[in-house]
Amino acid sequence: MRYVEVNNYGKGFITHNDQELISFHSSLENIWEVSGDDIAISAWISKVNGSELTEEEFNTAKQYTLDGVYTTSEFLLNALTPSEVKSLLTLAKTDTSITTLVDTMVSSKTLHVDKAEFQTFLDLAESKGLINSNRKASIAKGKRK
Repeated sequence: MRYVEVNNYGKGFITHNDQELISFHSSLENIWEVSGDDIAISAWISKVNGSELTEEEFNTAKQYTLDGVYTTSEFLLNALTPSEVKSLLTLAKTDTSITTLVDTMVSSKTLHVDKAEFQTFLDLAESKGLINSNRKASIAKGKRK
């Protein structure tokens, strides 16, 4: 089994010929589980400009996107590196926008952060210089490092 992150661009994304050699399963938004002929899979990944994920990256992405929510503890403890958490907490002492968002996340009855809150947090962290745009994209994919 191989895991590929790629946007489905519609017609021609998966052709009849692709389906003859490869089995496709889309279990997560923009992440495809593919199996079959390795050469055909590699050619398909190249054709659709996909990025292959390791099984660990796939499982992390699955953990973070299951049911469209991120648990607060997973987000704070797993999505960010220790230095990012430290920077966040330092900034939260003086920046009410960060403090308010984190307080909302932590005090939520369900202790879940929905995708909109998560994106708001990432946008805010980027605007405050805690993370750059590449790191923001990486965190959104569930990659800690």
